[in-house]
Amino acid sequence: MINDLHFDNSQVLWAVLMCALPVLSIFIWKEWEKGPGIRFVVNSIIATLTVFALCCLFLRPSINIASSTKGVVLTQGYDSRKLDSLAKVIKGLKKIRYNPGRFIKKELSDIEELTILGEGIHPFDFWQLTGHKVHYDLPDLPEGLVKLKYEPEYVVGDSLYIKGLYRYPDEGRRLYLQTASGSVVDSVILVNEPEQTFVLKGMLKADGKFVYQIVERDDKGNEICKNPIPVVVLEKERLKVLIINQFPSFETKYLKNFLAEEGHKVVVRNQITKRKYKFEYFNTDVEPIYAITEKSLENFDLFVIDTPTFLNLSQNSINTIDKAIQAKALGLLVQPNELLFNRLGNLMDIKTKPDKTTTILFSANKKVKLEKYPYRFEEAGLKGDMIEDYGYLQLVGQGKKGTTLLKNTYELVLGGKSGIYRKLWTNIIDRLSKKSQGIGEFQCDGQFVFQHQPYEVKLYSGLSSPVIQHSDGYELPAIQGILMQDAWRVKTYPRYKGWNSMRLEADTTIIHDYYVMDTAQWKTLTSEYLIKANRRYFNEETNTAKKVRVLHVISPIWFFIIFVLGSSYLWLEPKLRKSIRD
Repeated sequence: MINDLHFDNSQVLWAVLMCALPVLSIFIWKEWEKGPGIRFVVNSIIATLTVFALCCLFLRPSINIASSTKGVVLTQGYDSRKLDSLAKVIKGLKKIRYNPGRFIKKELSDIEELTILGEGIHPFDFWQLTGHKVHYDLPDLPEGLVKLKYEPEYVVGDSLYIKGLYRYPDEGRRLYLQTASGSVVDSVILVNEPEQTFVLKGMLKADGKFVYQIVERDDKGNEICKNPIPVVVLEKERLKVLIINQFPSFETKYLKNFLAEEGHKVVVRNQITKRKYKFEYFNTDVEPIYAITEKSLENFDLFVIDTPTFLNLSQNSINTIDKAIQAKALGLLVQPNELLFNRLGNLMDIKTKPDKTTTILFSANKKVKLEKYPYRFEEAGLKGDMIEDYGYLQLVGQGKKGTTLLKNTYELVLGGKSGIYRKLWTNIIDRLSKKSQGIGEFQCDGQFVFQHQPYEVKLYSGLSSPVIQHSDGYELPAIQGILMQDAWRVKTYPRYKGWNSMRLEADTTIIHDYYVMDTAQWKTLTSEYLIKANRRYFNEETNTAKKVRVLHVISPIWFFIIFVLGSSYLWLEPKLRKSIRD
C-alpha cells in the first residue's frame, strides 16, 4: 500500500514533518497535563488528523490505482463505422490519432486496453505501445501491387530482375518498366485473378545511379499510378584469378573462358608431365607460377585449385596458402570430386553428409536442374556460410575458402543455358573472391527509404570511432555493436527527396547512396507491409502486456474539510467544557 502512495511535493516532505511533529507533540503534552482519560484520547486523535490534513495540503498526495480506461488508436485508412461501433459499446472511449513519428506515449499512459484501427503503427513507433494490452483490428487487405522484390545494387552487365505480386487486378491492366526518360524496358499484362505474380526485366549497360519507374495503366492506356525503382549500378570489379589443375578438364576450360569474357585477369597452369606445365594467360601479362609462395599469391584475389592438386600439396604450400587467406584476404575455391568429400573435414572446417540425390534445383530458376555429387553440407556455423544450397565457404581471418557440390556445370553452356551458367558462377566467385580492401563497408537490407522516416544502415569498420558525413553536410552518429566491435549502426531521418548519400570521413571513397521517396509513393506496398508487421508484433506483445496503473490525485478539498473541522473542534471544545462547568 505504501508503494502505491506518492506525493507531488515530495521534495519538501522532511521539512513538513520537522514542522508538524513538534506541533503535534506539544499539543499531546498539553492535553496529557489535563489528565489522562477519554477526553485525552479523543482530542489526540482529532489533533493528529488535523495536523495530517494540514501536511497533505502541502504535500499533495496521490494514489497508484489500476486503470480501467479503454482507448482506440486511429491510424491511416481506419474505418469510421468500426469507430462508431466501438464508441457505442465502450463508454468514455479515449480516441488518439496517430501519424508516423508522432509522440503518443503520454496520451496512452492512463489506458489499460487499446484497439488499433486502420493500417497500423509504423514499426519504429512500436516502442510507444510497450506494456499495453493491444488488440489490432485487422483491416481489409489492400488491392494492387502489394509485394516487390529486387536488388538495389548491381554491376554493369547484370540484368535488373523485379519480381512482384498484384492482388485483384482488373482485366487488361498493364505494368510497364520504364527508364527515367520514359522508354519502356519491359511490360506485363495482368489478368482477372485474385493474385498474380509477375516479373519485369531490364539490362544494365552503364554504371551510375538510375531511377526506373513501374507505371500502371488501365485497359485503355490511361496512367493510374507511377512509382520509382532506384538502382545503383557499379562498375564491374576486375579480379585476378589463378587456376591450378593437375590436368586439363572441361570444367576448367569453360570456367576460364567465362572469367576471361567477364574481363578478369586469369592465369591458368595445367600439369603436362612431372615438373612440366602449360600456362595460359587472359587479360594479363605473362607471369608463370611454378611454386606456391607468398610472393606469387600476393597479387591474386581468387585461387582456384582442383582436388588432386589440393590433396598433393606439401605442408609448406598449405601453410603459405592459409597465410595468404588470413592476412591478404585471398579467396580459395577447391574444385570438387568424390575424394574431396571423404577428406574435407580434415582439410577445412566444412562438414558434409552423404545423400542420395545427384541433382538440385537452381534457386534463381526452379526449372533448371544442376548436377551434383551425392553429398550435402551441414548447417552453417559462426565461421561458415552457405552459398545458396550448392556451396559452402569458411571464413578464415580476412579471407575465405570453400567448395561446391556441383559437377559438370559446363553442360549448361552446351545446353544453351549460358545465362544460368553466368549467374551461377558469378555468385560463387563474388562470395569467395577478395574484394578491394578499404577501412569500412556500408550494408543495408534494401528497403525503400521515405522522407522524414528513420533509415538505418550498418557500417563494418575497424575504426575506433568512425565519423560518417551525410550529403546534406551534417555528421551522423554511429552506435557500436555489443557482440561485434567492428559493427556500427547508423540512423538518419532524411529531409530531402531524391538521391542522398553518406560517406566515411576517413576514406571518402567508401560511400552509400540511397534514394528517398515521398510517403505518397508505393501506398499499397507500404500498407501491406504495415498490416503484416502489426499483426505479427501485437499478437506476440498482447501476451506480455502488464496491468496499467495510474496516479490518481486525491482532491485537496477533503484535507481542507478535515483541517477546518478538526481545528474548529479543538478550538471550541475547551470553551464549551468551561461554560458547562460554570
